[in-house]
Amino acid sequence: INSEGVARKYYPGDILPLWHEEIEATGSLLDLL
Repeated sequence: INSEGVARKYYPGDILPLWHEEIEATGSLLDLL
């Protein structure tokens, strides 16, 4: 838990949106299948 909290503090907000976009793209592919 500590490592995750530190990562969230150090990583800029720009990385999170990109990560979410990847999940959304994967979800859309799963829906097509």
